[in-house]
Amino acid sequence: MSYILDALQKAEAERRSRDRRDPSLLEAPRAGRQANRNRRLLWALAAALCINAMLAALLWQQLNQESPQEAAEVTEPVPARALTIDTPDQPLAAESIAAPTETGSAPASRPQPSDQPQPLTLHTHVYASDPAWREVSINGQFYRTGDRIGSATLEAITTEGVRLRLPDRTVELAVGESVQP
Repeated sequence: MSYILDALQKAEAERRSRDRRDPSLLEAPRAGRQANRNRRLLWALAAALCINAMLAALLWQQLNQESPQEAAEVTEPVPARALTIDTPDQPLAAESIAAPTETGSAPASRPQPSDQPQPLTLHTHVYASDPAWREVSINGQFYRTGDRIGSATLEAITTEGVRLRLPDRTVELAVGESVQP
């Protein structure tokens, strides 16, 4: 039994002396484990980045997804200079400013009908290349193309003003101008 023990001690002593001469032999197993660990971390990082990229793409797609109805309604963009808003240089007529009555309350916002028709005065003019955005204010009320204004019909909203069809004639008005129907 002592022979075996002596042989084991001698082998251990040789191994220690060899390790002292070549330290890379001691580090080889540790370096291999470290390389495997680094490789696993690299793969885990690559997988996490791929998952993150897929989730970001899904989120972007959900945020930018249009419904079929919205996609069908896409129109040509309106240039910034296509919108024109004009107001009259003159102040509103004195009769359009309501004064309190004897009871202390203001009269109704719509004037009462009278025998003589009130002149039609163009106060505000909004023109856009898209007809749905065109609008005018005549006698304090807003109208669009085709609306009736008493006995007159708003035929068109042009870049310079409006075209009104009266019972006996067609007239064009610019901002601040009036016409008797």
